[in-house]
Amino acid sequence: MPGGYAFSPLRAFLIPKFNGKDRVICAPTVRDRVVQRAIVDFISTGDRCHLRNDVSYGFIPGRSVEKAVERARVLRRSQPWVYKTDITSFFDTISRNVLADRIRRHVRDRSLHSLLLAASECELEPTNPSRTKRIREAGLKAGKGVRQGMPLSPFYANILLWDFDNAIQAKGLKMVRYADDLILFGSSMAECEKIHLVVQYELLQCELAVPSPGQNSKTQIRAPDESVDFLGLRFRPESGDYVLEVSAEQTDKISKRIVEFADFDSLMKAGIDIGSFFRRLDGVIAGYTGAYEFADNAAHLDTVLFAARGAAVVRLLQVGLGLSLESMTMEKRRFLGLDL
Repeated sequence: MPGGYAFSPLRAFLIPKFNGKDRVICAPTVRDRVVQRAIVDFISTGDRCHLRNDVSYGFIPGRSVEKAVERARVLRRSQPWVYKTDITSFFDTISRNVLADRIRRHVRDRSLHSLLLAASECELEPTNPSRTKRIREAGLKAGKGVRQGMPLSPFYANILLWDFDNAIQAKGLKMVRYADDLILFGSSMAECEKIHLVVQYELLQCELAVPSPGQNSKTQIRAPDESVDFLGLRFRPESGDYVLEVSAEQTDKISKRIVEFADFDSLMKAGIDIGSFFRRLDGVIAGYTGAYEFADNAAHLDTVLFAARGAAVVRLLQVGLGLSLESMTMEKRRFLGLDL
């Protein structure tokens, strides 16, 4: 390693999904996170790796979810048929050999190669058999893929898919990509079916795949008069245009995440006291409000977030701390953050 630096094993956090499975977030040590963030900042300055293009919007300086969906709305106005998909188990199936080739080809600062390769090969620290089984069932396999949760993970995604982006643009296809979420536009069902074949072929060159289109598949083809979801927002046809709304599914997920944050045992393990709880809770809500303030139904989302905040506080105080809220005066409820 340059300067003798070596990355430590990652710590796994298991987050239950609504389908009963786990999502695994892998956290580096504080020291490793600082090192990776410094590398990301250095590489991103001035687009040193020349990763900026017309289709990639995820984790690119100056780009955002808002710009991605606005660009998608513009494209759909002229080509209203939609092909939408995401790459199957993207981070967990990345070929480290392919990624290493891309790093050596695109990163001109050769002194960073060893660090970038070492970070991409980070594995999880040993854990108990039960957690190991859950991690394996979530799709993580030692020696394959890149672990989500590292500051460098989004960079790896963009550098790996650079050739794919170029191939799509060279064929004249209209696409918006945000990490592994893809949305492309055409003028007919037949054109979208051809788009699927192109996407499938070009991703195969990176040893990646997308599912076949189908009713319950993540790959969907939508007609001009049908709504489509992308990055948590819904493009809904209305009066000859497309309204951008935070989808009901996304709103429900956000609400559940806020309420789930108020788990007393988890807060205690994390060393979070009541003051920190309220600060973090309000910070999370402010983050969602800011992230979706451009949506056409932002006011509705604000109402849902306010209700979720109240439910989170009730859960912590009533379930976690065993307080009887029904017997409290309105003044006491307000003092505890229950502005009801």
